[in-house]
Amino acid sequence: MSSKTRAEQAAATWEPITRDASRREQRKTVVRKGPWLFARRATLWPLTQVLQAAVDMVAMQLLDVEVLDRLLRGLEDYRHGDAYDSGPGNGERYYDDNAWLALALLDAAEVGSADGVERARRLFGFIREGERDGGIYWVERPRHARHTCSTGPAAEIAFRLALAEKAAVPADSARIDDYRRFGEAAMAFLVRELRRPDGLFADHVKDDGTVYPAIWSYNQGTPVGAYVLWHRLTGDRGYLDFARETAVAAIAYFTHEDRLWQQPPVFNTVFMRNLLLLDGAEGFPAAVDLIDAYLDRAWRDARDPATGWFTGGGIGRYERGGSIDLAAFVQLYARAARRGAEGREPRKP
Repeated sequence: MSSKTRAEQAAATWEPITRDASRREQRKTVVRKGPWLFARRATLWPLTQVLQAAVDMVAMQLLDVEVLDRLLRGLEDYRHGDAYDSGPGNGERYYDDNAWLALALLDAAEVGSADGVERARRLFGFIREGERDGGIYWVERPRHARHTCSTGPAAEIAFRLALAEKAAVPADSARIDDYRRFGEAAMAFLVRELRRPDGLFADHVKDDGTVYPAIWSYNQGTPVGAYVLWHRLTGDRGYLDFARETAVAAIAYFTHEDRLWQQPPVFNTVFMRNLLLLDGAEGFPAAVDLIDAYLDRAWRDARDPATGWFTGGGIGRYERGGSIDLAAFVQLYARAARRGAEGREPRKP
């Protein structure tokens, strides 16, 4: 599929998010001082994915950065110290929610949004409070299990902050080493506690040592991305080999029995974004083929042309679906378009 077509698909998928948000506002169900696009009961996790989608739209010059900044300003209703509650003022802070937000902020900085790196750095300070033996707890209270979905993105954040500091003038070597050590400890935990014999990463381990072995696509993606970033930071070729090994195992698993199609689109998008990061580092055609096939099928079999929503063909969804599923497809169509336009995924994730 051409880059132009993918960009058109991204724009068409973004449109129903804004359209339906406008209708909710007209019905006065939107918190007017809260984040644009979200209704009263919205949680931080879907907001992070709409924010990430907006970043990708800005990167494609399909959206003005002011829209992104409006979303960022809306986060203030969720603020709780240096981090953010799962819902406005509810007092519940999830480490994984804040990690997804930090990754989106780092991307936002790359497209011209001010203070993205500094805000991500503050969020990282909160995330590392949830660390134990390298693993990151899922939620601040109660702490009883450390998850791949919190530990994997935390490692990515650490390596990205180290890379950002390395590029600064002057660079702070002590800070670089601190971020690197954190990321390395997180990856060591994932391999030690959650990597299965088949090369895939399980969901979480409880503090009593019980491992919940469920396989989700996004939990394979963040280790792939972390390995690529680790290689970028250190120059060690072995980390790219580890990334490729994980990616190959995950693709084999999810292409069997149509498992990828049945996963929530937002999980698949995290997975595939990180596959594109590997492709950008050294070329990984299997990722491009997988993503193209998934996007073509979604457009053909799952998308309702009347509404723009992806609900048909037995496609998976996250809980009841909604804006989080649309935002996932916006990200993936936009990133596929960027790869097609530039011949590879942009070097900066």
